[in-house]
Amino acid sequence: LAATAGAGSEAFKATWHPELNVHTTPWLVDYTLALQEAKTNNSYLLVDITAPYCSICSAIEQKLFTNNKVSEVLQQLVPVQIDSSNTAHVVHTQLLKKFDVFGVPTFLLIDPTTETVVKRWGGELYDTSAEAFIAELIPYTCK
Repeated sequence: LAATAGAGSEAFKATWHPELNVHTTPWLVDYTLALQEAKTNNSYLLVDITAPYCSICSAIEQKLFTNNKVSEVLQQLVPVQIDSSNTAHVVHTQLLKKFDVFGVPTFLLIDPTTETVVKRWGGELYDTSAEAFIAELIPYTCK
């Protein structure tokens, strides 16, 4: 029994990464409030357009947005998560049209002063490492 416990402990150590799964990104859910906060803070807005049925959305969330280093970078932006399945929410529906969003996942980096998309990602973000994603975001953290 002791050997089994020791093997389990070693397996845990081999798979545990302190930079992962400690923090989660504190997403806002109201685009209008998030936009105002981004303008006030002179920060870019990161919009995560998702849906509860989207498995790749959940996978990206687990892979990137629970990573401590990614979370630290996102603290310099204003992250907002939009549920695209909530078609009763008029603002959400208007945003999907405004930003030409045809599916999920869609991630948009938006300049709040002009509300223009400066960067766009989709499902390919799942194949992006945390380090590569951070490198893409860093130029937009100091406006």
